Amino acid sequence: MKTVFLVNRINNYRHFAPLIEEGLKRNHHIECWHDYSLPKDSAKGYQFPDIAKSPFHECGHPSLEHVPFENRKTLNAGIVSRNDVAFFVSLSPPEFILDPEWRMHFKGSWCIVMHGPDSFKEIKKLEQEDTVPADSIRKYFFPYTEHLFDLGMQFFEQLLPFGKKYFSPAGTKVHAIGCSMFGPALRNIDPSAVRRKFGIPEGKNILLYLPYTFSDSKKHKASFAWQAAFAGLHIERKTGREFGNSSFSRTPYLRRLSKRIAYLRRIAAEQEARTWLLNGWNEPAVIRAVRAFCDNNGLHLVVKPRRKFDFSEEVYRKADIIIDDDESQQYPSKLQELFSIASLCMGYFSTAVIESAFCDVPFINLHCPDALFYDPHQHFWCPVTENSLFSFRKAVRNVPIPDLIRRMPTENLSLYSMDSESRKGFMTHFSGPENPTAGERFFDFLENNLSS
Repeated sequence: MKTVFLVNRINNYRHFAPLIEEGLKRNHHIECWHDYSLPKDSAKGYQFPDIAKSPFHECGHPSLEHVPFENRKTLNAGIVSRNDVAFFVSLSPPEFILDPEWRMHFKGSWCIVMHGPDSFKEIKKLEQEDTVPADSIRKYFFPYTEHLFDLGMQFFEQLLPFGKKYFSPAGTKVHAIGCSMFGPALRNIDPSAVRRKFGIPEGKNILLYLPYTFSDSKKHKASFAWQAAFAGLHIERKTGREFGNSSFSRTPYLRRLSKRIAYLRRIAAEQEARTWLLNGWNEPAVIRAVRAFCDNNGLHLVVKPRRKFDFSEEVYRKADIIIDDDESQQYPSKLQELFSIASLCMGYFSTAVIESAFCDVPFINLHCPDALFYDPHQHFWCPVTENSLFSFRKAVRNVPIPDLIRRMPTENLSLYSMDSESRKGFMTHFSGPENPTAGERFFDFLENNLSS
């Protein structure tokens, strides 16, 4: 059986690598097609799918091949012309990859692997598409769990009816396989080697802090005012976003001053933002509270930002280590390596919560105010109701930011311990079980549907 994985960002391997490993284990022929049309100097240029950065580039497996495509036209032509391929696999629907003039000529099977809530949110881009329907394409969708797929259907019912039609049984066959980010490689991570790699003292565990993802592009009035008060006022550096760039450069003083004045004007016009500003409820206060907690509990404070977002200067000052991550290392990723030595993880409505719980690391969700969620689509996927993705009994704690600033400096780590039964419940809802693996269930399904 020949299967093609379509790679348009190097971090696609985050979800593909465990599946590819299982396919090779079963002696299937695997091809990884890399779309080289991504500009290297774009905002996501650091995610350029360089074949040399594939986790399988040097494995030398006789049934694995990497193929570069310099532009979308040659990629589309390759997809349509290859009648010997049983399944094409991507993270997004075929409409995002096959252009209309090619789509009508494709008669094969297409597998869509879930990549978090974005798998549902991105369908909005297809709703207004005036193009040839992909009716000739046999589509298979592989969500993490049935619970998450049901949530996706609720999302469509409430906010995007088109999506429910797209994923209807007539259009797409659905089969839950678990979260495909997890595979056997995670069991082989050596914590001592991870500590040496990142310069963490032997035997020392870490608190992993995921900074607030501030961006100037978030221009909604009330939301942006709060974000400016919480984080924007306190940012002094820009992160390098080009291909191969790992720099953190300071923004010139006059430019920072100009931005600060503009931010203060926005904050002054919004009551909630003014309240947060005057009370000092901001990211610098959060990281100071976290620093005190780490000192009291013997933890190393490790910060892992996302390359495409800037973060507060105080984070640089208080962290023991800041891990730059261009996401080119996958299976295991740097984040997964860090989870192997983490006692606690915390972030702001980050889907890393799924990996954290799977890796048996308790997670604190820092609860931002509702002003942040002006977009109902975003609001739907950031629930804090009981036993939801960001508030699950004794596995994921949802903590309002002012409460954390006040209480965390004197708290004991044991307060946030992970309950094993709660972890199992969370995994049943959101990541799927450890065994059988997602790769095993994925290829079991493909083999059973090879001739359908």
